[in-house]
Amino acid sequence: HALAAIPEGWSSLDIGTTGGSPDEVNGTWIVSGDGADIWSTSDAFHFVYRRLTGDCEITACVVDNGSGSNAWAKGGVMIREALAVGSKNALMAITGGEGGGMTFQNRPSTNGRTYSAHSNPVAATPHWVRLTRKGNSITGYSSTNGVDWLQQPDGTAADSTANPVEIPMVSEVYVGLAVTSHAAGEVRTYTFDNVTTGKPRSATEPEPADGAVGDTWVLLSWTPG
Repeated sequence: HALAAIPEGWSSLDIGTTGGSPDEVNGTWIVSGDGADIWSTSDAFHFVYRRLTGDCEITACVVDNGSGSNAWAKGGVMIREALAVGSKNALMAITGGEGGGMTFQNRPSTNGRTYSAHSNPVAATPHWVRLTRKGNSITGYSSTNGVDWLQQPDGTAADSTANPVEIPMVSEVYVGLAVTSHAAGEVRTYTFDNVTTGKPRSATEPEPADGAVGDTWVLLSWTPG
């Protein structure tokens, strides 16, 4: 399913539905997706992805969430174990309108239930989303500016999830952009930019070292990133 309209190393696929498509021009991604939802025990959406191994991270800015009939349409970043409809996955997305604003959701077991933590119903595009995988731990974040990041609060309603969440997956996973219209037979288009993938970023070997005492006798301390 590799297309000339997306960068080398990326692929795209309709999962559980048809009618989706991707396009990328100068760093701007136009991703259209049909599908009943990314939820419950089976997903229906369009996925643009690449393969990453071990600890990894994906960040994107949702520039526009398009238009459609369902306020719970979703577009954002996903880490997925397989391309099957019931695969384990985690998603950090912005909905299509009233919905739940920002949503962090996941399916921690194959063909199992999906759980969510959603908040901020007034969230509007442009809005940044990020997923970070370290070991089996996956954390969802959002940002209004791509600089100051908010870890999505734990869910409080039925089918709620903690954030971060432990999801054991195989080492090599699918990482990318996911879009569902939440209305079977209807295509919804999301626009993304500033899409980056790779290893989680963190500071190493700080200088001065943790606990060092400087000439001004100020005690310096460091917290792992």
